[in-house]
Amino acid sequence: MTILGIILIIVGAVLLFIGKNFTRYLPPDYQNEEDGFLQLLQSMGNLLGGAGIVFLIAGFLCILLDRFH
Repeated sequence: MTILGIILIIVGAVLLFIGKNFTRYLPPDYQNEEDGFLQLLQSMGNLLGGAGIVFLIAGFLCILLDRFH
């Protein structure tokens, strides 16, 4: 269970890092775009960041449950 927790934490950290990089490199006037592609990139970055947080929490819970079991 500890190994699963460590894997989940690593995956969560990578997803969080990727999600933050999506939103960091958008141009400042991306909301004025007509096709909406950059807004889609921003929402994908937010989705990946949220998934990363969920994976991090699940990994910590797996490790805690293994320690107290």
